[in-house]
Amino acid sequence: MNDKRHLKGQFIEAFKLAGGIVQPALDAVKISRVTYLNWRNADSDFDRACEEIKEAQIDFVENKLMGNINNGDTTAMIYYLKTMGRKRGWNEHSNFYKEVSGPKANDIPALEAKEVKQNDIQKRIENKKRYYIKLLKDQKKYSKAFAPQVELLAKLVVRTEMLGEEIFDSSHEAVSIEYSREGNKREIISAKEKLYLDYSQQCQRALRALGMNVDAREMKPDEDGFTNFYSVMNKKMEHE
Repeated sequence: MNDKRHLKGQFIEAFKLAGGIVQPALDAVKISRVTYLNWRNADSDFDRACEEIKEAQIDFVENKLMGNINNGDTTAMIYYLKTMGRKRGWNEHSNFYKEVSGPKANDIPALEAKEVKQNDIQKRIENKKRYYIKLLKDQKKYSKAFAPQVELLAKLVVRTEMLGEEIFDSSHEAVSIEYSREGNKREIISAKEKLYLDYSQQCQRALRALGMNVDAREMKPDEDGFTNFYSVMNKKMEHE
């Protein structure tokens, strides 16, 4: 027991030196990732210590980012607004973002922008996973066997939120216009609207699979009001 406690202490120190990155700390102490995850699941003090190190590293990076912003770094400003200013409309659709990034597109290579976005998505998924694991632990329901299901739920929820951000954006059009070869106009419901509904239903199923949302009654296809709405509306448009 003392040996394990000592090893955990060594890992915590290595974790600090590694800036909250797991693999270098594992290599330094010579333990497996499975052991690390088992320790975090079984030892709340160890789990809290690891989380504090990660948060401290985020604080450190945030301070660096703010330093770049204070020094007039436009790229840092754009990244900050895209992540922290979403509720105020600061995203890829923002006119300010387009004006700033348009003439200086070479300042933000496409690959770098894609990597930043992917990192942001992964961070959101990890935050969701921690949230649902904590919720299950608080309800005395969590088991390591739930890990794959929790990850699936987290990914579904983040994907649903991202779709929601798109369809509730002021620039989104719920209905688009198409013309047939004969020149007849037809209105089509946005595919994103239907996809958002589908993901929402998948989230409900994933929640039920984890024992959450147990009071929600699963909707059968013929009970799906939105699907019926789309079907009726499309039929009506076809006859107009």
